[in-house]
Amino acid sequence: MTVYELYKENKGKRPGKATEYAEIFLSKADTAATNPAIAEMASFLADYYENDREVYSKALAFSKTAARIYAANNMRKPLAKQLLCNARLYLRLERLDSALMSVHGASLGIEKDDAESLIDYNKIMGVIFHKAGDEELAHRYLRESTRIAYEDTAGKDLPQNINNEATLSFRTENDKKKSIQLLNEAADKAEKSNDTEALSTLYANLAGAYTSVGDYASAMKFCRKAEPVTKSISQKGHLATVKAQIYIQKDSIPKAIESLQSALACYGQGEFPGLTLNLYENLASLYKSVGDNEMSYKYLYAYKNLYDSIGWDETLKKLYALHNRFSEEEIEKSVSERADNRLFVILSAIALLLGVAVVASVYWMRKKTARLVEARLDRRIKEENSVMQIRCFRCCKIIGSAMERLNQAVERTRNSKLAPELREISGMLKETQNDSTTREIEQYIPDFDSEMYRRLIKDFPNLTPNESRICVLVAKNMSTKQISDITRQSNEAVKMARTRLRSKLGLTGSKTSLQEFLNKYKS
Repeated sequence: MTVYELYKENKGKRPGKATEYAEIFLSKADTAATNPAIAEMASFLADYYENDREVYSKALAFSKTAARIYAANNMRKPLAKQLLCNARLYLRLERLDSALMSVHGASLGIEKDDAESLIDYNKIMGVIFHKAGDEELAHRYLRESTRIAYEDTAGKDLPQNINNEATLSFRTENDKKKSIQLLNEAADKAEKSNDTEALSTLYANLAGAYTSVGDYASAMKFCRKAEPVTKSISQKGHLATVKAQIYIQKDSIPKAIESLQSALACYGQGEFPGLTLNLYENLASLYKSVGDNEMSYKYLYAYKNLYDSIGWDETLKKLYALHNRFSEEEIEKSVSERADNRLFVILSAIALLLGVAVVASVYWMRKKTARLVEARLDRRIKEENSVMQIRCFRCCKIIGSAMERLNQAVERTRNSKLAPELREISGMLKETQNDSTTREIEQYIPDFDSEMYRRLIKDFPNLTPNESRICVLVAKNMSTKQISDITRQSNEAVKMARTRLRSKLGLTGSKTSLQEFLNKYKS
């Protein structure tokens, strides 16, 4: 028998063996091949590494191979499903921008009657924006996912979708009773359908929900119910994390640390960068609370390294840029379709109303242009806002981490001549964190969504993001030194930027100051 025949024979009976044969076959196959049979095999391996092994980078490599072949053969439906798989895997790896790109590509091929794919699409979109901190948008997508699941006669994903809505309801509306009610409803449905995979998550989430209302007896009861149905490493890690929450609330810190260490060991068997990041942060905090500064520093350092490797700042920036771009494309398409409909009506009556038609065409084209300009302005402003917020958050993290390390160094060198100098540096950082740049950046973030900013960008769309920011700060009557401190640029760089601004704003040779000119946009 050939390797391919062995794979087909074992696929239904012994998936583990089928996986071995599939990997042998693909290792020898032409990497540029476009045979749909190879795509099906790659998709099988992607599913195995995603759900059985939870090694998401390897699953993603196989899934991308399958998607490439489906695209080459113009196989619209399987391509959409494979792109959704790509999106899920990118999400697991905390690559939100790539997840959004994949799910957007999938949406172009999802058919209206494909409930399973529509549920998956909305669920992924909801989780993307929940992770990005946009709870309103996340709630909208997850509600739509639950609605489709309720209407789907198969109802396969209903418990999991109710779980998602319950979790978000708890986080956004702080309605703990509603969350518990929804989770119990989902658990009841999962028990009736014997959906053990969903039950593990639901029982653990019920334990967490009961912990939040102080009902520790019910919380432990659901932890015990979860144990027999908890199989995968992600489920085991999740359950251990929930148990740690219970121990923290009961002030049993050593047991909480033990549970979090157990969760960390589980997640270490797969790829869970986001969840691991949370565990590092919690362990650092718990060790600090019991006075173990060495272990606290160890996990803070691990947190910093993992945070930097994930590249959250750049990921969020790309995510919002992509989302705003996709939103603008939808607006342009919508406006274009309406313009085409109006044009059809005008042409049908052109023999009688030629003059009116010409005037109407000009009017509607101007209106269309204005709407597109407004959409682009909104996108620009959102990007500016998100960048400033990310930088502010990053500054806080860096300063806090540096202070922590300096304070520990002071303790170790208490009798050294360096100790006073280290204390002085730590004091300077603390003063900066409390009074200076971070607060100033936070203070001026709202001005990047003001009418003054909108009017300025509308009249001068060629301003760079840096020039736009400087305009806002100059309009606040800030000196070159103050702007330099906030934007982290040298005084000379700010002076050069102001000179370029005068030229771009048409003030070269004019006696009007930059601030006087910008004040016109504030009224």
